[in-house]
Amino acid sequence: MHPLARDLYKRFLLVGRDSPLGLAAVRARAKEAFLANAHLAPPAPRGARELAAELRRGRRRAEAGAGDATAAAAVAAAPGGAAAAAAAGDAAGGSHEREEDAFLRAIYKGRWWVRELQGVAQLRKFRAMRRLYGGRDGDDVFAGGAGASAGGGRALS
Repeated sequence: MHPLARDLYKRFLLVGRDSPLGLAAVRARAKEAFLANAHLAPPAPRGARELAAELRRGRRRAEAGAGDATAAAAVAAAPGGAAAAAAAGDAAGGSHEREEDAFLRAIYKGRWWVRELQGVAQLRKFRAMRRLYGGRDGDDVFAGGAGASAGGGRALS
């Protein structure tokens, strides 16, 4: 398994612990998505810095795929980007280069989903804390109405 894919799977498992869906559901969905993308050819394993650079390139390409013309120009101008793949041609492994790009886009999309699940878990925790300790809706600060005291706040006892 490619290190980026392994790292992403571990991230899903960590986030799944706090997810409202539960760890079993997150694990099942992540496994299903990983098996659906198993056909993608990962780039050859490299050092940590090179992997991070590959992921950044994958993010730029994913943004370019969304239709942003400026991001597409940045990808074409980037060293080893779309311009290099086009120059290499299909006979020299251009199709494999596109498969690597698809792999990196899938990793980027997976990381986006991890961030979404983290946000859902944080919102759930925030709401639970607000229910327990009070918040804007749970406070009795303005319960007395406008005439309760001169300051309009809680009446002093």
